[in-house]
Amino acid sequence: MSDESKRNYLNILIICVLSFAAWTVSASNLQDSAVGTADQLFTALQDGDTAQIEALLDPEVLIFESGKVEASFAEYAAEHMGADMKFMQGVEREIVSRKVVEEGDVAVVTTRAQLAGTYRNRPVEITTNETLLLQRQDAGWRITHVHWSSR
Repeated sequence: MSDESKRNYLNILIICVLSFAAWTVSASNLQDSAVGTADQLFTALQDGDTAQIEALLDPEVLIFESGKVEASFAEYAAEHMGADMKFMQGVEREIVSRKVVEEGDVAVVTTRAQLAGTYRNRPVEITTNETLLLQRQDAGWRITHVHWSSR
């Protein structure tokens, strides 16, 4: 992915968040497919379903996680996805809050959740923040940008 493409993704995310910050709608008001896609990503990670994850993520997805950047599905699959799947398999998720913004063929889904369980034989209890930028494409909603953080 070129630097210009990365900047374009970031610009789209910033424009969407700033332009629509005052216009949030509940998940029930958004077409189920955008929110469904967000939920399917979590489920696919928890199930270890690489094919489903690839189907949900745009090939040039930009992923920010733990201070790292992966600029494509291939890069994510090669570097970090396996650890994410193992982690998610050991935890349960409770959504604390969710906001959804949609404008035409672009949606932003922000989710705050509690994760609890076990990872590497240690108890886990964290709060996660997830921002997904989705684009409606011919095959349906695809995730073009992911930003995960936790504490």
